[in-house]
Amino acid sequence: MELDKLREEIDRLDGAIVPLLLERFEVVRRIGEVKKEAGLPVYNAAREEAVLTKVSALAPDEETARALRLVYTHVMAAAKELEK
Repeated sequence: MELDKLREEIDRLDGAIVPLLLERFEVVRRIGEVKKEAGLPVYNAAREEAVLTKVSALAPDEETARALRLVYTHVMAAAKELEK
């Protein structure tokens, strides 16, 4: 069935995405340590907007850009928790 094949493809992609997210989160933890030592706040609005702008620009169309902004908003929310 076509749906099963597509779900298998999603599972394969998730297998590639999760290790990259784990790597990103490890870097986030190190950033949190640096910020703590420097007395800097976890939240940096300008940096978050820069990341969202950058990932949005990678999208082929506006609808996908909005989806990427949503995904990265959640990724960065999780990252802020890890930084603490």
